[in-house]
Amino acid sequence: MTTFLVEAYATAAELAGTAARVRAAAEEAAGAGLAVRYLRSILVPGDQTSFHLVEGASADAVAELGRRASLPFLRIVEASCYPNTAQAEIPASVSSPFGTPSSSP
Repeated sequence: MTTFLVEAYATAAELAGTAARVRAAAEEAAGAGLAVRYLRSILVPGDQTSFHLVEGASADAVAELGRRASLPFLRIVEASCYPNTAQAEIPASVSSPFGTPSSSP
C-alpha cells in the first residue's frame, strides 16, 4: 500500500475527535474490504491544519475513507515517511532547505 497525507482544517480541540473518527472509519472500511489503514494525525495549531497519514491502495480509497469519517479534507497527496531523519539516509531525490542531516548523535 502507498502512504498518503490527508490535509484538513482542525483546531486543537477538534483534533482528538477527528483522529478518532478517521481511525474508526479506517477500521470499519478495512473490515468491509477497502484497502486503507490509519497511521497517525498531526496538528499545526498556528494554521489550524491537521494532517492525517493513511496507507491506502489508491488516493480514491483514501478519499472514500475521508468521506466515511466525515472529514472535509482539502487535499490528498502521496507521502514518504522516514523513521528518524537525523539518522536515516534520505534519498538524493528529497531536497531540503536545511541541508543534509548531521550524522552526529
